[in-house]
Amino acid sequence: MVALNRARVRPGRQMFGPGGRAKDFLEATARVVVVNKTGTYNEKMGFPGTLYQAFDLKGLATPRGPLVHAIEADLDPDPQRRLEQTLYPLQSQ
Repeated sequence: MVALNRARVRPGRQMFGPGGRAKDFLEATARVVVVNKTGTYNEKMGFPGTLYQAFDLKGLATPRGPLVHAIEADLDPDPQRRLEQTLYPLQSQ
């Protein structure tokens, strides 16, 4: 958790307070993984690339490209809403 407190969150956002989002927490966590594994982080990569790299570095499964593109076509364009929409099916497990 100490590492997450040091992770950069977008300017003007608090990690857990007003304006903070689950997406920001997930992105900060992914950044910590990337930096701990590689020693560096490319800030131009964006959220999807950061999350993919963190998953890959930890050996976690990621969906194949065609599946991702098919899913993305049905998701809300807002990144926060996309995250909510992709997390929702997990509740039925």
